[in-house]
Amino acid sequence: MDTKVLYAHIGVDYTPFYGVLRFTAIIDLHSRYAVGWSVSNAMSAEWCAQVLEDAIAKYGCKEMPSAW
Repeated sequence: MDTKVLYAHIGVDYTPFYGVLRFTAIIDLHSRYAVGWSVSNAMSAEWCAQVLEDAIAKYGCKEMPSAW
């Protein structure tokens, strides 16, 4: 997919599953395509940042959105 990510939405969800699993997804707001996602059993800022960095490395980013 050659589309560049312009704006992205990050979501984190908690799923009970013999404990708790965390799911985060990076979604391109224009195409509604999930450009990055990950599941983890531990919640950390580094984990969320890594998912975002992986999505940007794979699809690029024309501009970073300001703080919401």
